[in-house]
Amino acid sequence: MCPNNHHDTHDELKKVMSSSSLPSSSVDKKKDDNIKKEENKKDEAMVPVTYMFSFFSSTSTKILVVIGLVAAFGNGMVYPALAYVFSKTFSDLGIDDIDMAKIRNIAYQFVVIGVFCLVVGFIQTFCLEMAAERAIRNFRRTWFKALIRQDAAYFDINEVSGLASSIGSNTNKV
Repeated sequence: MCPNNHHDTHDELKKVMSSSSLPSSSVDKKKDDNIKKEENKKDEAMVPVTYMFSFFSSTSTKILVVIGLVAAFGNGMVYPALAYVFSKTFSDLGIDDIDMAKIRNIAYQFVVIGVFCLVVGFIQTFCLEMAAERAIRNFRRTWFKALIRQDAAYFDINEVSGLASSIGSNTNKV
């Protein structure tokens, strides 16, 4: 064989390897099955993330989500603030001259951080839970409207009791 026919040799080798005259192993069948499963997953329609946020239909719900996210950011900032106050506390108490005013100031800083954490955590939880409850109610309403539009044959195939329980468990997953 000459070096110019390298591509032809490679193509012939592929043909021989893929011919049905060779016995196929179970490993090859598993690989083919896995490839088919991956192709089927790609064929399934994926719902974009923005569709999930479409259930936040009212402006007040969207405002609750924004307030909840800002509060979550504030709640996350508590830990760096605590780290700063702890480091400052150790440096202040590490000196020989310990004053009661410094200790009182440190205690006030911890109280302020604790109260801030409590308030921001409450706002975060309240706003996001209210927005989630409204979104779930809107989702259930949309699901029920879609269910009512189904043909009678749909209910012959699917159990009515199973449909009702599925909406309860599926909305909890959302």
